[in-house]
Amino acid sequence: MLVVDTGPLVATADTSDKDHAACRALLEGDEGPLVTTAMVITEAAYLIDRQLGPAAEASLYDSIRSGELEIASLDLRTGSASGNSSPPTPACGCAAPTPL
Repeated sequence: MLVVDTGPLVATADTSDKDHAACRALLEGDEGPLVTTAMVITEAAYLIDRQLGPAAEASLYDSIRSGELEIASLDLRTGSASGNSSPPTPACGCAAPTPL
C-alpha cells in the first residue's frame, strides 16, 4: 500500500512539473493499492483543474472509478480505516479531538 498526498497526484498529472517523471514512475510502479483521502482528492482536483483544466481533473476521477486510486475513510471513532478500537494519538502529543 502506498499512501498518496496531493503533490504526487498533481505532479503526475502535470507534464511540466519538475517532479512529473519521478512521481509518475513511483505511482505507476507501485504494486498498490494507492490510497488517499477525500481531503487530498478535493485539493488535488482543485489544483489540477486550475492548472490543467477540467479534462485533466476528470482523469483524476477516472482513476478512482477504475480502482487505481482508493479513497480511505478517516474515522476518529475507530482510529483508522482499518477499524482500530481507539482513537489515534496525534503526532504532536496533544489530546485527540473529541467527536461532536
